[in-house]
Amino acid sequence: ATMLCEGISIATQSLLSRYSSHDSIDNNRLQSCIRQQSFKVGAIVSGGFSALFYIFHKRILTAFAKSPEIHSAAMGVVPVFLVAQLAKGFAFPMNGIVLGRKEWGVSFCTMWVGNFACLATLRFLNLNSPQGIWYAWTAYYLGQGLAGFVWYHYQCKLQRIANKN
Repeated sequence: ATMLCEGISIATQSLLSRYSSHDSIDNNRLQSCIRQQSFKVGAIVSGGFSALFYIFHKRILTAFAKSPEIHSAAMGVVPVFLVAQLAKGFAFPMNGIVLGRKEWGVSFCTMWVGNFACLATLRFLNLNSPQGIWYAWTAYYLGQGLAGFVWYHYQCKLQRIANKN
């Protein structure tokens, strides 16, 4: 799922970057369509992966390990692992949108917000376990994605105000 979500991010970034230099109504509609489709595909990929993994998790775990101890430990991680995959399906397309608009500083900031969310999760929840690592990854993806979403929402609001004047 990571490679597919990364591919969505790169495709979104490339397409938005390509069309961002032209300012027309049709071009703005195309960019809006690209953004919407990136979120849809991200949701389908991460949701599909999570659903398939949930359905077949026993078979998948059995294929990789025969030990009951490993299966028991893995079963405790599966729910938060699946949530992390869903968060990834949101964060990666959002990152592609930010980078596609050539907002390098914003991308830097969203990654740091994700880093702080990850570290805060590990530090303050004291999660010294395999589940804790996946909680931290989930916090990273959500922090990065939400920071990008807040920035993007603010930019859209500023653009609507500018278009009224």
